[in-house]
Amino acid sequence: MILYFILSIPSVILWSLYTYQVVLWFGFDEETASISQQFAYPFLIHVFLSGLNHAIHEFLNVTGHENYSTVVRILYHGLQTVSVVVVVLLEVKDLYIVGLVSAFLGLLMSILNFMLVVYRGWMNKYWEGFAQTLSLRDGRAVRTVLV
Repeated sequence: MILYFILSIPSVILWSLYTYQVVLWFGFDEETASISQQFAYPFLIHVFLSGLNHAIHEFLNVTGHENYSTVVRILYHGLQTVSVVVVVLLEVKDLYIVGLVSAFLGLLMSILNFMLVVYRGWMNKYWEGFAQTLSLRDGRAVRTVLV
């Protein structure tokens, strides 16, 4: 989890600074590059924060709660699709707003999912390893992840 956040920082910084130039490099016009840059800021926040949600779902998959995880993911992606359709029907032409809606829904679903997992007690046996240890101290595990 910590490694995800640490290793995501350079990517988020690079994409937030250079989305415009990369889109131009791919041969798109300046208007498309500007729109892409506007969308990148909120969406990169969503990508950065979604690491916690992915970690929770992988935890659920390996601890016997894969059905719950699958249903929640289907609901989340369905909600994302509906939100984009609603934004289109409202004739919102600003991709920054679309990115904000996506980031907000991702954050909301992550919080709700985490709260439900804690409430149901599915993490009780795993709290020490999940939140109370610093896995970066285990050199063997860090090498395994990085290699």
